[in-house]
Amino acid sequence: MSELKKIVKGSIFVFISFAVASVFGYLSKILLARQLGPSEFGLYSLALTVVYLFTSFAIAGVGTSISYYLSKEKERSKKNAFFSALFLISLVSLLLLSLLIIIFPTQIATVFGNNNLIKITYFIAGFTFLYGTTRVVYSILRGEEQSKIFSVFYVVTPIIYFVGVYSMQIVTAYNALLYYIITYLIVDVFVLPYIFKKVKFVRPNFMLVKKVFSFSVVLFLVEVLFSLRKWIDIWMLSLFSNVLSIGFYNVAALSAFAFNITLMSVDFLYLPVANKLLHEGKLKRLRVVYNKICFILTLLVSPFVVALVLFAPQFIVLIFGNKYLPAVVPFSILIVATFVNVILGPNWTNLIIQQEKKCLVILAIITLAVNIVFNYLTIPMWGITGTAVSTAISIILWNLMTTIVIWEKQRITPFSREMFSLIIISLILAIPILVIQHYILLSILPTILVGLVYLGVYILLVNNLVIPVNEAINFVVSMKN
Repeated sequence: MSELKKIVKGSIFVFISFAVASVFGYLSKILLARQLGPSEFGLYSLALTVVYLFTSFAIAGVGTSISYYLSKEKERSKKNAFFSALFLISLVSLLLLSLLIIIFPTQIATVFGNNNLIKITYFIAGFTFLYGTTRVVYSILRGEEQSKIFSVFYVVTPIIYFVGVYSMQIVTAYNALLYYIITYLIVDVFVLPYIFKKVKFVRPNFMLVKKVFSFSVVLFLVEVLFSLRKWIDIWMLSLFSNVLSIGFYNVAALSAFAFNITLMSVDFLYLPVANKLLHEGKLKRLRVVYNKICFILTLLVSPFVVALVLFAPQFIVLIFGNKYLPAVVPFSILIVATFVNVILGPNWTNLIIQQEKKCLVILAIITLAVNIVFNYLTIPMWGITGTAVSTAISIILWNLMTTIVIWEKQRITPFSREMFSLIIISLILAIPILVIQHYILLSILPTILVGLVYLGVYILLVNNLVIPVNEAINFVVSMKN
């Protein structure tokens, strides 16, 4: 089976699991946003930001190291020794940081600008440990190319959480975090025994530990910087604004970043396959694979992104209610940045497999600095709109810089004539909708009908001008060599 079809075949299953998981995760956030209200939902979002940042510090570089090494190493005994060392390191790191959260709650609350975090300290610490452990386990499944098993556990997690949120009336961030802890505890009880059957736990090889850290130490720094850039918006909103603003902004961010599931599903298997192609010297084949992937991503997301920008107010009101209307402008800004991130493909992964460590650090520092400076300047003036602009600039800048670097280093590019054709078609079809909306304020039902017409015309034009639809479908779902 060709490398591209292998990625597509595995990614279809992973994409379905990501899509289902994202739907249930998104539905959970919708229920929480409606039940908690903007302020309490903002506190909940801030608490999750603390969890994700601390988890990144604990296991940054570890997940990528597992995926990289296990996809490269064929000898089972070395894999077991590698797994044992890295898994032990991860658990100790997570445990230490969780203890720090418990020991220094006041200081952490001060750093994040909200004393309400103190009363949920133990829940933040517990969730940090469980969430980090699960992430490490998922990385092992990825490195072993166990896409189906990964997909099962990945999709079960948000379903369990959704059931808990749906069945109980949650009125505080405290309860929302408690359900997260219960959810991940249930998942880990089932997934850890499977992992220990798949990869045996043996005495760690300390020479191998040294080798692991020599590879992952830079990834540690890069992923910490990347995580800071990802969550710095909510952090700085907490410092310069309030949890009400965080509640509005998080609704916008959750909705806009949902489209990243398309890129995540492809990247799941792109790393091991691209890694093998590169080490086998098949750079020409890697260029073709990458370019085709970016075309597929553009084909899938272009019409939906344009439609959601056009109908952003109707979308926010329909999903979250009128009280979240302040999220409309940030949502529109962030979804454009997400679009750029998706269509330019897994550029981060290309730099990892090429081991461009110095370059990754420099780019991560630049984009983090840009995000911080712009947030500092724009939040006092524009509030959550300023935060959205700052985040969008950093996302787009990161993607443009990484795209330029992989072109210079590997002559790999995401761009093609067909990709630009898809974008142009999407934008041209938006013009009549803009005219209609200028004269008529569409309600929810007409908006849905207009959106369906837009999607139908898009498919028709793509079929006749760019690529036959049946050919695209056969390319994506083909399971044969």
